[in-house]
Amino acid sequence: MKPLPKMKRKGDAPDNTVAVVPHPSTREARQSSQAQDMDSQRVPSNPITRNRLLIGAALAIVLAGGTYAYFGDALNPAASVSEARMTIGAVAMRPFEESIPVNAMLIPERTVYLDTVEGGRVVKRHQEDGTYVNAGTPLITLRNKSLELDVMNREAQYTQQLSSLAQAQIAFDQNMLRYDQDLMNAELEIDLTRADLDRRLPREITGVPQSEIDRLEAELSHRERSYATIAAAKARDTANAARNLNQLKQSVGRMQASIDLVRESLDGLTLRAPIDGEVSALTTEVGEVLAPGARVAQIDETGAFKVRAQINEFYLGRLAAGQTAQTTVNGDALVLSIDKIYPTVENREFAADLRFIDAAPDGLRRGQSLQLRIALGDRSEYLTVPSGAFFEETGGQFVYVISGNAGIAEKRNVVLGRRGNNQIQVISGLSAGEDIITSSYSTFAGRDRVRIEQPSRS
Repeated sequence: MKPLPKMKRKGDAPDNTVAVVPHPSTREARQSSQAQDMDSQRVPSNPITRNRLLIGAALAIVLAGGTYAYFGDALNPAASVSEARMTIGAVAMRPFEESIPVNAMLIPERTVYLDTVEGGRVVKRHQEDGTYVNAGTPLITLRNKSLELDVMNREAQYTQQLSSLAQAQIAFDQNMLRYDQDLMNAELEIDLTRADLDRRLPREITGVPQSEIDRLEAELSHRERSYATIAAAKARDTANAARNLNQLKQSVGRMQASIDLVRESLDGLTLRAPIDGEVSALTTEVGEVLAPGARVAQIDETGAFKVRAQINEFYLGRLAAGQTAQTTVNGDALVLSIDKIYPTVENREFAADLRFIDAAPDGLRRGQSLQLRIALGDRSEYLTVPSGAFFEETGGQFVYVISGNAGIAEKRNVVLGRRGNNQIQVISGLSAGEDIITSSYSTFAGRDRVRIEQPSRS
């Protein structure tokens, strides 16, 4: 018999099939025992002959046992398996990185939500969902008749207030002109009286009676007092008028500001994109009535994305910013890093934001789902075996180990621990350098020992 070729390890390309030689049936063993009993009953009474027969029977039993050991397994077809359906993995010390699979979704790096300030009826829809727009581009236009009427009333009041201010200013200017004219007349009279008095002095030379001098002096004093009275009245009225004018100007200013606010609200009935980006969630239709503060649309900043993952609350204390995760997009392996963890737990899950370490691939879309594997802990070396279908069937309670006798797999109880990236930690039952079958055990029927044979190569 030709020696068995080297066994295929997990990941090797299949080249032929293997046969698992079955154990002998119980009926055959029982028949062999019965034959032995019949032979013992037919042993002659002659001691020499009897001894020879016993030796011959023993040799026959030994030969039968060897034949059974070699050919017995081939009698059970239930233990047959194709090499193409079998994979073998090595027990070895490897960097073990525990990870967890999570579902995640792409969301824009920045999203600005657009809400109404004033309510109204939609009269025009300027854009559609998915449209790229620049900042300031109109999205929808509302109409609010109450707001329009308010603007008209405020503008009318403003016009009236402006008119009152203008009239007050005119009255003030006219009053100041009258005061200035009265002061000029009073000053002229003073000058004339003083000149007349100066002509009549000295009295000894001019011969003017003292009574006339006294009269002129009294008249001059009176005219000076009149001038002072007019000047004081002008100052008083100027201050009062200036105060009233200032109040009117302040009132006009406040009314102007109020009108500006109302006009801004009126202009806000046309909702515009606040940033450059892609329009999404624009669901309003013409004729729809929107209340103040109603969500109209959102603008997603394009070109920059983050990944939001929903993670079981069990791992809340085992994750931190900076830990890495892996995913695949369009066949490309990508690495991400945890940027932010949200401590709030809802429905037994918490959220975490991750960012691409390198540039994100092209063609990403908002809402696109991703499958991530987030690494937990360090990458210390542990004794591990490759993952395979066997674990799902056995729960990691036993494995089939390839023994030193090539082509023999023996069932062995083991204790396996944590599962990482395509590998499982070995707690006990296996040693480094051993090989185990990692594919399905469904055809082994729970046997303690199976023989794996390969057909001879021609």
